[in-house]
Amino acid sequence: MYDSTNNHGSVLVPRWKNRKTNADRGHLGQSMPSTGTDESLIGARGDTMNRKEAERLIRQIEELPTLPAIITRILEVLEDDSSSARDLEQVVSCDQSIAARVLRIANSAYYGFSGEITTIHRAIVILGFQTVRGLALGSSIFEAFSGEEQEPCFDRTAFWLHSIACSRCAMALGKQVRGIDPEEAFLGGLIHDIGMVVMDHVMHEKYRPVLEQAVTSGKPLNQLERRAWGFDHADVGGWLAEHWKFPPSLLEAICFHHRVTRSVNAPPALVAVIHLADFCAHEAGMSVTGNRNRGDLQDEALRLAGVDEGVLTTLADRIRDEREQIEAFFTAMSV
Repeated sequence: MYDSTNNHGSVLVPRWKNRKTNADRGHLGQSMPSTGTDESLIGARGDTMNRKEAERLIRQIEELPTLPAIITRILEVLEDDSSSARDLEQVVSCDQSIAARVLRIANSAYYGFSGEITTIHRAIVILGFQTVRGLALGSSIFEAFSGEEQEPCFDRTAFWLHSIACSRCAMALGKQVRGIDPEEAFLGGLIHDIGMVVMDHVMHEKYRPVLEQAVTSGKPLNQLERRAWGFDHADVGGWLAEHWKFPPSLLEAICFHHRVTRSVNAPPALVAVIHLADFCAHEAGMSVTGNRNRGDLQDEALRLAGVDEGVLTTLADRIRDEREQIEAFFTAMSV
C-alpha cells in the first residue's frame, strides 16, 4: 500500500505505483514494523506520531464499504485512455440519481446553460467528455457521504462550498499551467479535503475540539491535526483514495496538497495547483473553519506552478465575485 518516511512528518507514498528502489528514494522506504494492521499506510513521525490512533483509523477506513458500482465504473472510464463519450454516457445513464444530479449541475448558473441540457449525451457535447466525467464522479462521491447519522463536527454546506470554490480555482489555474489537465485539476479540487469527512465519521468526538481550536486560534487545521496525531486530513484522504482504488494522480493530489514536494506519481504541478487553489478558496472567504490560513501557502507550490501571489489574489477576487454560481452548483449537487 504505502511506504513512509521518518523525516518532516508522515509522508505516504503509494508503494504499488512507486517504481523507485529504496536506494533511489533515499529516505523513503522506511516502513513501520508489522503489527497485524497494514501500517505501511502510516507515515513514521517519531515520538509525535500517535501510532495507535492511526492504526485504529486505518482499520475503520478498511471497514468502510467499497465504492458503489457506479463510481467504480466511472473510475474505469477515467483511467482508460481508450474510453469514449459513448462509454461515459452509458455508465452515467445507468444510474438515474447520478444522471439527474449531473444534469442539474450542467443546467445550473455555474455553467449558464439553464434548461438547455436535457440528456447526458447533450451534456457531453456541450460541456465536454472530461467535464461530465468529473461531474459524475464528484456527484457520486458527494452522494456516498450524504445521509450521515450523527451530527457533523463541521458545517457540511461550508465544506462543499469550499470544495467547489477550490475546484473552480484549480481548473482556472490548470488552464494556465503547462502539462496540467484542467479537468483533472477540477476533480482534485472538488474532493481534496474528503479526509475531513472521514475523520469526522470515524473519530468524531476527538476531532471536534481540534476543529474548534482551528476556528478560535486561526491556525491552519492541518497543522493542528498533525500536532494532535501526527497525521492530517490529507493523509486520511489519501488512505481513503487508496482503499477506493483512485487513480494515482488523483490519490496524490488529495494526499499531498499540504506537502506539494512529496508526490512521486502525480505531476508535481498538479499537486501544486490543488494546494494553490485551496489557498485561493480560503482567501475568497470560503473556508470550513473561517480561517484564511495565509501561513500555509508554500513557496514551492508557486514555483512548481510557475505563478506568483498576484495571480492568486486576482483569482481569489474572482471567486469571491462568483459565490452565487458556486452556491448554485452546491444546490444542484445536494438536491
